[in-house]
Amino acid sequence: MLNHYYFPSIVSKKDRIKWMKHIVDTPSEVTFLKALEKHLKTKENFFTEFDWWMFSKVDHTLDKQIRIPYIDPANGKRDFLPDFVFWLQKGKDYHILYIDPKGTGRSEYQYKVDGYRDLFEDSDKVKTFKFSGKNFKVHLRLATEDKSVFADKDYYKKYWVEPDDFNIKLDE
Repeated sequence: MLNHYYFPSIVSKKDRIKWMKHIVDTPSEVTFLKALEKHLKTKENFFTEFDWWMFSKVDHTLDKQIRIPYIDPANGKRDFLPDFVFWLQKGKDYHILYIDPKGTGRSEYQYKVDGYRDLFEDSDKVKTFKFSGKNFKVHLRLATEDKSVFADKDYYKKYWVEPDDFNIKLDE
Protein backbone atom coordinates (compact mmCIF):
# COMPACT_ATOMS: atom_id res chain seq x y z
CA MET A 1 0.00 0.00 0.00
CA LEU A 2 1.62 3.15 -1.25
CA ASN A 3 0.37 5.44 1.51
CA HIS A 4 1.52 3.21 4.35
CA TYR A 5 3.89 5.26 6.48
CA TYR A 6 6.13 2.36 7.47
CA PHE A 7 7.52 0.02 4.83
CA PRO A 8 7.05 -2.82 4.51
CA SER A 9 3.60 -3.65 5.77
CA ILE A 10 3.37 -7.42 5.98
CA VAL A 11 0.01 -9.14 6.21
CA SER A 12 -0.17 -12.82 7.10
CA LYS A 13 -3.12 -15.16 6.51
CA LYS A 14 -1.59 -17.71 8.83
CA ASP A 15 -0.60 -17.55 12.46
CA ARG A 16 2.21 -15.25 13.45
CA ILE A 17 5.51 -16.20 11.91
CA LYS A 18 7.56 -16.74 15.06
CA TRP A 19 10.88 -15.29 13.90
CA MET A 20 9.34 -12.20 12.24
CA LYS A 21 7.89 -9.40 14.32
CA HIS A 22 5.53 -6.59 13.40
CA ILE A 23 3.28 -8.59 11.08
CA VAL A 24 -0.41 -7.84 10.73
CA ASP A 25 -1.98 -11.21 11.47
CA THR A 26 -4.99 -10.48 13.67
CA PRO A 27 -8.04 -11.52 11.59
CA SER A 28 -9.97 -8.26 12.15
CA GLU A 29 -6.92 -6.21 11.15
CA VAL A 30 -6.27 -8.32 8.04
CA THR A 31 -9.94 -7.92 7.05
CA PHE A 32 -9.67 -4.16 7.56
CA LEU A 33 -6.52 -3.88 5.42
CA LYS A 34 -8.07 -5.93 2.61
CA ALA A 35 -11.15 -3.71 2.68
CA LEU A 36 -8.94 -0.61 2.65
CA GLU A 37 -6.99 -1.91 -0.34
CA LYS A 38 -10.25 -2.63 -2.20
CA HIS A 39 -11.64 0.81 -1.32
CA LEU A 40 -8.50 2.54 -2.60
CA LYS A 41 -9.01 0.94 -6.01
CA THR A 42 -12.30 2.81 -6.47
CA LYS A 43 -12.01 6.07 -8.37
CA GLU A 44 -13.95 8.26 -5.95
CA ASN A 45 -13.06 7.17 -2.46
CA PHE A 46 -12.92 8.70 1.00
CA PHE A 47 -9.26 9.63 0.64
CA THR A 48 -9.58 11.52 -2.66
CA GLU A 49 -11.17 14.46 -0.84
CA PHE A 50 -7.85 15.20 0.90
CA ASP A 51 -4.73 16.94 -0.44
CA TRP A 52 -2.61 14.16 1.04
CA TRP A 53 -2.90 11.30 3.47
CA MET A 54 -0.82 8.58 5.07
CA PHE A 55 -1.54 5.77 7.48
CA SER A 56 0.21 3.18 9.54
CA LYS A 57 -0.49 0.10 11.57
CA VAL A 58 0.37 1.14 15.09
CA ASP A 59 3.00 -1.21 16.45
CA HIS A 60 2.32 -1.40 20.17
CA THR A 61 5.89 -2.48 20.92
CA LEU A 62 7.43 0.50 19.09
CA ASP A 63 4.79 3.27 19.09
CA LYS A 64 4.45 3.48 22.87
CA GLN A 65 3.25 7.11 22.85
CA ILE A 66 0.14 6.37 20.78
CA ARG A 67 -2.28 5.71 23.61
CA ILE A 68 -5.58 7.15 24.76
CA PRO A 69 -6.02 6.96 28.55
CA TYR A 70 -9.37 5.82 29.91
CA ILE A 71 -10.92 4.61 33.15
CA ASP A 72 -12.10 1.02 33.38
CA PRO A 73 -14.32 0.80 36.50
CA ALA A 74 -13.11 -2.75 37.21
CA ASN A 75 -9.39 -2.12 36.65
CA GLY A 76 -8.78 1.62 37.09
CA LYS A 77 -6.70 3.73 34.71
CA ARG A 78 -5.77 1.96 31.47
CA ASP A 79 -4.51 2.85 28.00
CA PHE A 80 -6.40 2.30 24.76
CA LEU A 81 -4.05 1.28 21.94
CA PRO A 82 -5.76 1.90 18.57
CA ASP A 83 -4.54 -0.34 15.74
CA PHE A 84 -4.38 2.10 12.81
CA VAL A 85 -3.74 5.81 12.51
CA PHE A 86 -4.44 7.95 9.45
CA TRP A 87 -3.06 11.42 8.88
CA LEU A 88 -5.25 13.44 6.51
CA GLN A 89 -4.76 17.00 5.25
CA LYS A 90 -7.01 19.36 3.32
CA GLY A 91 -5.80 22.95 3.09
CA LYS A 92 -5.13 24.18 6.64
CA ASP A 93 -7.15 21.36 8.20
CA TYR A 94 -5.32 18.31 9.51
CA HIS A 95 -7.09 15.22 10.81
CA ILE A 96 -5.73 12.34 12.83
CA LEU A 97 -8.07 9.38 12.50
CA TYR A 98 -7.68 6.34 14.71
CA ILE A 99 -9.41 3.19 13.51
CA ASP A 100 -9.53 0.10 15.70
CA PRO A 101 -11.06 -3.10 14.28
CA LYS A 102 -12.78 -5.12 17.00
CA GLY A 103 -15.90 -7.00 17.94
CA THR A 104 -18.89 -5.48 19.70
CA GLY A 105 -19.19 -8.24 22.29
CA ARG A 106 -17.04 -6.59 24.94
CA SER A 107 -18.43 -3.49 26.60
CA GLU A 108 -15.03 -2.02 27.44
CA TYR A 109 -15.11 -0.20 24.08
CA GLN A 110 -17.48 2.24 25.78
CA TYR A 111 -14.80 3.20 28.31
CA LYS A 112 -12.27 3.63 25.51
CA VAL A 113 -14.63 5.90 23.57
CA ASP A 114 -15.31 7.84 26.78
CA GLY A 115 -11.55 8.33 27.25
CA TYR A 116 -11.27 9.61 23.68
CA ARG A 117 -14.25 11.94 24.19
CA ASP A 118 -12.78 13.39 27.39
CA LEU A 119 -9.67 14.45 25.48
CA PHE A 120 -10.87 15.28 21.99
CA GLU A 121 -14.55 16.26 22.11
CA ASP A 122 -16.51 19.07 23.68
CA SER A 123 -20.31 18.90 23.82
CA ASP A 124 -20.27 15.94 21.38
CA LYS A 125 -18.28 17.93 18.79
CA VAL A 126 -14.68 17.18 17.83
CA LYS A 127 -12.37 19.83 19.28
CA THR A 128 -10.19 21.90 16.96
CA PHE A 129 -6.64 22.50 18.14
CA LYS A 130 -4.94 25.46 16.47
CA PHE A 131 -1.19 25.61 15.92
CA SER A 132 0.89 27.73 13.50
CA GLY A 133 -2.17 28.79 11.50
CA LYS A 134 -3.36 25.19 11.07
CA ASN A 135 -6.37 23.35 12.48
CA PHE A 136 -5.99 19.88 13.99
CA LYS A 137 -8.75 17.41 14.89
CA VAL A 138 -8.51 13.90 16.31
CA HIS A 139 -11.16 11.32 15.40
CA LEU A 140 -11.91 7.77 16.51
CA ARG A 141 -13.75 4.97 14.72
CA LEU A 142 -14.13 1.34 15.75
CA ALA A 143 -14.62 -1.16 12.93
CA THR A 144 -16.82 -4.23 13.33
CA GLU A 145 -18.33 -6.76 10.96
CA ASP A 146 -21.91 -5.71 11.71
CA LYS A 147 -22.71 -2.35 13.24
CA SER A 148 -26.46 -3.07 12.95
CA VAL A 149 -26.24 -4.65 16.42
CA PHE A 150 -26.45 -1.11 17.76
CA ALA A 151 -29.80 0.57 18.20
CA ASP A 152 -30.22 3.75 16.15
CA LYS A 153 -30.35 5.79 19.34
CA ASP A 154 -27.31 4.11 20.91
CA TYR A 155 -24.91 6.90 21.87
CA TYR A 156 -21.84 4.93 20.75
CA LYS A 157 -23.18 3.96 17.30
CA LYS A 158 -21.62 6.98 15.60
CA TYR A 159 -18.14 5.69 16.46
CA TRP A 160 -18.63 2.36 14.67
CA VAL A 161 -18.01 1.62 10.99
CA GLU A 162 -17.99 -1.65 9.11
CA PRO A 163 -14.51 -2.62 7.83
CA ASP A 164 -15.49 -2.07 4.20
CA ASP A 165 -17.39 1.19 4.81
CA PHE A 166 -15.13 4.17 4.40
CA ASN A 167 -17.95 6.68 4.22
CA ILE A 168 -16.57 8.27 7.38
CA LYS A 169 -18.02 11.57 8.51
CA LEU A 170 -15.23 13.44 10.27
CA ASP A 171 -17.45 16.22 11.64
CA GLU A 172 -19.76 13.90 13.59
